[in-house]
Amino acid sequence: MKYKTLHCARYFFTILGYLFFLNLILSCESDLDPITLTEAELHVSVSGTLSGNPRSSISVAIYHTKNDAIEEINTIKSAHTDDDGIAIFDHLEIGKRYWIRIDSILLKNIKLSEELNAGFNEFIIRIL
Repeated sequence: MKYKTLHCARYFFTILGYLFFLNLILSCESDLDPITLTEAELHVSVSGTLSGNPRSSISVAIYHTKNDAIEEINTIKSAHTDDDGIAIFDHLEIGKRYWIRIDSILLKNIKLSEELNAGFNEFIIRIL
């Protein structure tokens, strides 16, 4: 009988311990604030007009105004496309539009981006 009482007491305290631990976990409040994105990232994807294949090593630059893009002055950022035909520009302002200049061997393309959202944005252009 003594063994049965000890076994029941041990079982009781085990369950009580689990309940205490569960209560401790459920009563915790998170000190973490939700992540708020404060910048935009623009991925410019360049591919061939006829083939649709990605174009690597293409010069891409972004500007605030169309005139700056035409004159190639006051460049905000510039990059070359990678093997997947993508040039990445980060730390850009949310809600802004940028003039994108793509220089290929045959042509200079200047296009206006959409207004950038927080986080990832994509701009696709096909060139010769």
